[in-house]
Amino acid sequence: MRAGHSMTLVGTKLYIIGGSYGQDYLKDVYELNTDPCPEWDFEPQSKSRLFQGIASLLNNPDLSDVTFMVEGKPFYAHKNIVSILSEKYRAMFTAGMKESQSQ
Repeated sequence: MRAGHSMTLVGTKLYIIGGSYGQDYLKDVYELNTDPCPEWDFEPQSKSRLFQGIASLLNNPDLSDVTFMVEGKPFYAHKNIVSILSEKYRAMFTAGMKESQSQ
C-alpha cells in the first residue's frame, strides 16, 4: 500500500507524488483529472433503439444468463437487468450462491 505520498490539487488536476511502498521509495507522479464526467444525452432515435433492444431481451433465450421456472415453464432473463430492478436478486447473484453462477 502506498504511504507517505503528497497530493495537491491544481485547477481540476489532482497530482499524487511519491511516497513509499513498504521499504521502497517511489519517485513517480500521477495526474488525475477531476472534471465531472460528461452527462449522457442520447438523441431521441438512439433512446428508442436502446429501449427496443432492451425490450427484445424479454423472455428471449439468446444471451440470457438466468432462467426462472414459472409455473413449470422457463422464463429467460438477464442478471444485470434483474439486479437493477430487485435488490434481493442482486444480493443473491453477487453473494456467491449457487444462483450467482452462469448456466
